[in-house]
Amino acid sequence: MERSVDIVCVIDACSLIRLIRIDEDEFLIKRLRRLRLFITEFVFNEVRENLTSSLYKSNLSKSDKDYFAFIWTTKLDYFRKNLIEDSVIYKDVGEDFYEQVKALSGYKKRDNGELRSVSLALYLSRLEPTKVFFHTDDFPAKTTFEPFFIFQQIGAIEDSVDLLILLYRLDDEFLDNDLDNYLSSLLNEYASEVKELRNKLEEYYEQYTGNDRQIRTNLRDLIHKLNANDFKNINVIKELLLIKKKKLPNITNVFTAYKDVFLLETPGSNAVDKISFIRKKLNTIFCLWKATG
Repeated sequence: MERSVDIVCVIDACSLIRLIRIDEDEFLIKRLRRLRLFITEFVFNEVRENLTSSLYKSNLSKSDKDYFAFIWTTKLDYFRKNLIEDSVIYKDVGEDFYEQVKALSGYKKRDNGELRSVSLALYLSRLEPTKVFFHTDDFPAKTTFEPFFIFQQIGAIEDSVDLLILLYRLDDEFLDNDLDNYLSSLLNEYASEVKELRNKLEEYYEQYTGNDRQIRTNLRDLIHKLNANDFKNINVIKELLLIKKKKLPNITNVFTAYKDVFLLETPGSNAVDKISFIRKKLNTIFCLWKATG
């Protein structure tokens, strides 16, 4: 049954990339049309570059790369109409808007997709009397910006799991089994990223010819943690390795390419644990929600 909804959402790059990758038959994209969804120009370009880069670096055959490039480009093009260009924002609130938000929020990092998305959420919340949901899988950014969302009364910051549950709640044709399958696919996305990083580090460990025992120990410890899905202190180990990056060619590039894996350590925001917990509750909490829809 169709329900009339007026939910305003902003989505950032990491969440949109995962959504595109798990949505094989555009089931999710079709249901996203129920929302008033917006993305920044910066994020749109970031997603396009990331998808292209991930295919280029993959071990897929050329025909498979061409296939996925076509599919992912087609899906991304759907979101072009959800794009809010910088020129529109600058015209309304001035070209220093992002700098103002960065200063007001106390954000210390460089200009990036999270900052642009938070700024867009603030902009949308001021255009009309509404609250905005910002969906991001960057959990440190979520922790950083949550006080700003509260003080500015923008809305709430949620992740890809929350977005899936929202789409499920809004559509009677989105069944419990569908939600479980998409949560499983999302979990596989995280697992795939963890596995790829672990494999890269195993290759790195085997090819390391130096005699620094601490480097060998740190690499071995990080590989062991990733293999066990134990994310506690993985950022500490990463930083210990980066201290010796002069002895480790390209280690910075490896960590940058798989930066999302290191976000899994954030206390209370482990996406892997969250997905596992929700899937266990599907036959209790969620069936009641659908019954009252």
